[in-house]
Amino acid sequence: MEYTGPVRALVFAAAFGAYAWTASPAAGWLDSAELVAAGASLGVPHPPGHPVAALLGRAATLVPLGDASVRVNLASALAVALAAALLHAAAAALLARLAPSLHRAARAVIAAATALGFAWTWSAWFQAVRAEVYGLLAALLVAVLGWTLGAAGDGAADRRPLLAAGLTCGLALATHHFVTLLVLAPAAAVTLARRPGARVAGRVALLGVLGLAALLYLPLRATRDPRVNWGDPDRADRFAWTVSARAFQKAVMSTHGRHDSRAGDAAQVAGVLVEQASPAVALAALAGAYLLARRRPTRAAGLLLLGVAASVAAGPALVGFDPQNPDAHGYLLPALAALFLLAAAAVAVVAERVAAAGPRAAARASLAAAACAALLPPLQAARFARAASLRGGEASDRYARQLVAPLTPRAVLVTSYFESAFLLWELAVVDGERPDVAHLDRSFLTYPGARATARRRWPDLAALVDAPLDPAALAALAAAHREVAYEPHFTLDEGLFARLAPQGPLLHWRAAAEGDEARDRAGVAALDGLLATPAPGDRAGAARLVLWNAYLRARFFCVLGRRADVERELARAARVAPDDPALGDLSATCK
Repeated sequence: MEYTGPVRALVFAAAFGAYAWTASPAAGWLDSAELVAAGASLGVPHPPGHPVAALLGRAATLVPLGDASVRVNLASALAVALAAALLHAAAAALLARLAPSLHRAARAVIAAATALGFAWTWSAWFQAVRAEVYGLLAALLVAVLGWTLGAAGDGAADRRPLLAAGLTCGLALATHHFVTLLVLAPAAAVTLARRPGARVAGRVALLGVLGLAALLYLPLRATRDPRVNWGDPDRADRFAWTVSARAFQKAVMSTHGRHDSRAGDAAQVAGVLVEQASPAVALAALAGAYLLARRRPTRAAGLLLLGVAASVAAGPALVGFDPQNPDAHGYLLPALAALFLLAAAAVAVVAERVAAAGPRAAARASLAAAACAALLPPLQAARFARAASLRGGEASDRYARQLVAPLTPRAVLVTSYFESAFLLWELAVVDGERPDVAHLDRSFLTYPGARATARRRWPDLAALVDAPLDPAALAALAAAHREVAYEPHFTLDEGLFARLAPQGPLLHWRAAAEGDEARDRAGVAALDGLLATPAPGDRAGAARLVLWNAYLRARFFCVLGRRADVERELARAARVAPDDPALGDLSATCK
């Protein structure tokens, strides 16, 4: 009798419990607020569209537990906990093949440690405490990895794992095609090398296309004009724009061809993998790859795991890697899963060789292997739990309300920073706050279908939609007693600065009025107060926002020649990033 079922349930419960305890109670920073809004409204999130994530988010909002943000955040926790359970299944099957002489309890402990060691990396944990697509992607790709690994077993004749892997891979392609292709390449190579037959290969491909059909969600929802509707993909050209992620290709191309940058990115990727898995697990993974490759029956499994780890690590290194960006860590989750499985394989092979000496040696090997493995999860939790926690982090929701609270009825708010736009979408869709405020984002207006959508939504703002900085359009709105507020940005026309009155996070289009200075100081103080959030991850998002705001306000005051205000804003920014060279450059320019 094996313990795989009950232990897998315990692994899932331990992972989900840790995630739920540390989950964000708010919409969150980066893409989280957008994904909450997309789920709540069945919208079209940022390219490549993430239809499965949107549907999962919508399903989560139907669960009567907390507000919509909490529900979608917990859906991420559920997805990453499922990835951990699936990794446990893959580890348990691999250990049963590699180390049949080990006591089943020892194998259960090693498999559980493999899964929880992965689950309690910061890379996985931080995807589980906020709305994101990478937890879902990890669950799908770990399932593909586990089923492909099972099909690569010695003498494996059951083709059902391959069929399940085909369908799941299609769903993963519809979720994030770049990372999925990095896993698919080695998985397909190992599978085809074993000659599954044309009929089986055809069925796998057909099921993959069936999973990929989830992309049909995008044009179907775009016809309903949801609030979150990237690319408005109800036509072939706009569908292609969304699915191809063309909006992000400039950022990728800016790093392409820079060999020094690529070498540095590769080193950073390797460093992150070693840091997250721990040096001991990384060394064990190298040993596992070697040990599996030496034996013909396990060679396919070793090549599969090594190929996935190498391929997934190479992808971000080639297109540009930022270790401070949580999304970059999300890309690496399949590689981390493969490394943990290789490390488990190394422990199993070594213990099996020791156990071959006799019953006493087998007992000692089982005890030693289980004891070493059992240390991993608590060490991982001790290293990463605090850094990954978003418990009590409500700074993002407070900031969204700070943006709209001072605005007069029927005001027009023009943003330029993507996180502000996402938070305002979530505030409108989920909380229904300030429906009277017309919100335009200058960056998103340049995307396909966005201007037409904005004109339909606010027909009286057509001139401003076409030219968000046009003085004539602004003068017409002022004559109609409609307030217009801009978010500071370096692309704002400096010729407008003399007509903009700063009030905390925004610049208002009007002549200065009595009390503006006091309102501005109060707005800045409220913005800086976001840094007092108790959650480290939440504080990082607030710090990024405060730094950006302080720098742009310093530039604004520099253009107006208000030197004392420039120094005050640079001092604000320096409290967040004292070593940022851009602050010194701006100070020198203003002198």
